[in-house]
Amino acid sequence: MAEWSSEMRAAQNPKLTYKKVVGEDDPCVTEMKEQLESLNSITINFGEQGIMIVNIILAFVMFGVALGIKLSTFKDVFQKPKSLTDVPLHYCPGCPHGIIHRLVAEAIDDLGIEGKTIGVAPVGCAVMAYDYFACDMIEAAHGRAPATATGIKRARPENIVFTYQGDGDLASIGMAETVHAAARNENITVIFVNNAIYGMTGGQMAPTSLPGQVTQTSPYGRDVNHCGWPIKVCEMLSTLEGPEYIARVAVNNVKNVKNARKA
Repeated sequence: MAEWSSEMRAAQNPKLTYKKVVGEDDPCVTEMKEQLESLNSITINFGEQGIMIVNIILAFVMFGVALGIKLSTFKDVFQKPKSLTDVPLHYCPGCPHGIIHRLVAEAIDDLGIEGKTIGVAPVGCAVMAYDYFACDMIEAAHGRAPATATGIKRARPENIVFTYQGDGDLASIGMAETVHAAARNENITVIFVNNAIYGMTGGQMAPTSLPGQVTQTSPYGRDVNHCGWPIKVCEMLSTLEGPEYIARVAVNNVKNVKNARKA
């Protein structure tokens, strides 16, 4: 038998060599030498290019290892809240509903109440909020979310119950339910998203539309002499004895988003 080994010669034209142990006349050695010469000829023909390619591959490998070590030291500082699902949002581009959904989900995560939270979504732009929040969700009739939430909270007082409503739902068809739930001091949280317009049905004037605001039903701007003044929901509810906490926030810039999260 012959003992075979592999070595690199001067980093160029690598050749396979063997260490002689028995006589060269041995048929086994002769056959192995022929195979060796064949391999050497291939290596010589492609030696320089091959070594260049190997060096390039090694450089990429070392860079990848270094990058992997560097990335492993990074810390995640921004990630999706666990209380939000992976379902893509259906809202219009630029709509703040996505930001507000995230803030609600972050609050649920921070408080650790996902397992006992029940949300109520009525008719409006957020009618499909049950697809986006990972907690239990119930669909209510148009404007009736506070009434539905009241029944849930009284039947299951151990749960955290919130409603997610737009201005057309809360301040128009659902105004009575909103006011009376607040007057009774029901132990629920109402999240009121006011974009001052009926967004889902095409952009008609809402009870909260601003004076002079142009909408589909007020093409020349809201005329307070004809349509009345917008309803200031927070100020109105603050005159009642029942509500424990009322806050108005905005999500139109980073500073306001941070303030909204605190609220």
